[in-house]
Amino acid sequence: MQIQDETISAEEMMEYMMSRLIGDAEASFFRSVTGFSIARFVACFLALLALAKQKLIILRQDNWRGDIHFAPAPSSYDGQPELPFGAT
Repeated sequence: MQIQDETISAEEMMEYMMSRLIGDAEASFFRSVTGFSIARFVACFLALLALAKQKLIILRQDNWRGDIHFAPAPSSYDGQPELPFGAT
């Protein structure tokens, strides 16, 4: 078994994930990382979390173990989750 040494920067993966949104309202995490090494897969997941923390994207996962969808955050997005049924 041979292990590949791979250098991956967080900035590179954040740029890659943002590029997946060009021309689309939403992108799929699983489709974005198809064919990636485990290291790149993990780096892309961490990039999504970093982008969400910076309020540059919003994340949505409809089902447990389901795909993670991401979209650009609206300019008015304040980081607060929307509560269903008008709850406060």
